[in-house]
Amino acid sequence: MLACPPVPSPILEKQRAGQLPRLVSKTVVALHYLVFGGVFTDWRAGTRPYWHPLALAFAPEVVWGIFGNTDAWAIAQGIAREAHCPWVRDIKDQWTAFIPSPLRGMLARRFADADATTALSLANAADAAPWFGPEATVVYSGYPADIDRLIPTASPPKEIFSLALVGAVYEPALLAELVAGVKAFLDTRERGALRLVYAGTDAKTVERALAPLRNRLDIEICGQLPLARFSDLLCNAHANLYVRVPKDGWWHHKIVELLAARRPIVCYPGEIDEAKRLAETVKGRLENPATPEALANVLDTLWQNRGEFGMPGDSAAIATLGWEYKAEQLLEAFTSIA
Repeated sequence: MLACPPVPSPILEKQRAGQLPRLVSKTVVALHYLVFGGVFTDWRAGTRPYWHPLALAFAPEVVWGIFGNTDAWAIAQGIAREAHCPWVRDIKDQWTAFIPSPLRGMLARRFADADATTALSLANAADAAPWFGPEATVVYSGYPADIDRLIPTASPPKEIFSLALVGAVYEPALLAELVAGVKAFLDTRERGALRLVYAGTDAKTVERALAPLRNRLDIEICGQLPLARFSDLLCNAHANLYVRVPKDGWWHHKIVELLAARRPIVCYPGEIDEAKRLAETVKGRLENPATPEALANVLDTLWQNRGEFGMPGDSAAIATLGWEYKAEQLLEAFTSIA
C-alpha cells in the first residue's frame, strides 16, 4: 500500500469545500474532466512518480482501478501502460450518478482500452453498459470473517428490544419518515425496554432526527465503528435498519454484511429487486416497508416475536458471500485476462 499525498491544487480544494461560486465550481469540474479526464488530478499527480518504479519493481500482471472517480482509472491505466500489462476497470459506484451527462461518452472513450470490467452489482453493471458494453463480472463486496466468529455466541438480549440503524441516511426527508415510523411503533402500546443504536457517517444528522424520541427509548449514537465492533452491533440487534437512496437501481453493498449477520433486515423505503433476490437466495429476512405506517407494523411484528428469535439465513449460502470466496471470484476474473 502506497500513501500518496496529493500535489497541492488550491482551486480543486476550494471546489470540494464548496468555497467557489456555483458557476465557477461547475466550470472547474467541466474543464478538469475535459482536459484531464478527472477531478482528482491533484491526487493523480501525487501518484505519478510511482508508476514507473511500480512497473519495474512490482511487475504487475494486471492492474485494477476502482470507480469511485475516473482518476483511479487513470492511475490504473497509467501503471498498466508502464508495465505493459492489462488493466481492469471496476464500477463500484454508478456511472450515471457521478459523471455529468454531457461528459459520459467522452470519458468512456478515454478509458475504452481496459481489458475487462468488474462491477459491485448487476445494477451498477447495467447502468454502465451503454458506455462500456454488457460484459462485466459482478463481484459483491462480501463480508468479513469477524461476523462468522460472532454468530455462534451472539444473541439479542430478550429483556430489551434492540435495533441498529446503520450507514449513511442520504435523504433527511427519508430519515424523518423512518423516525416517524419508529414513533408510530412506540405509540401503539407499552413496549418495555427499547434501545436504538446508530453507526455511520451521519451521526449528527441522526442525533437531531432522533432527539424527540430520547425520553421514550435508549438511544446511542456511535458514528463509524471499527469492523469488529460493527459486526458485534449487527449480530446483537433484533433487527438492522437502513435508509436506501430513493433512486432506481442504486445498489447498497451493506445488504451483504447485514445478511451475513443473520438478523432481520429492515430497509426503508424498500430495496431494489437485485437485493431482494440476493436475500431470497441466502434465505435471509429482508423487510421493505414503504411508508412510516408499514414500518411501524414491521417493527411491531419483530417486537412481538422477540422471544422466539431465530437466525434467518442459509449458512452455506451465506458463506459464499464472504470475502475469501469473493476474492476467489475476483482472482478468476483477473487470471482470465492476465
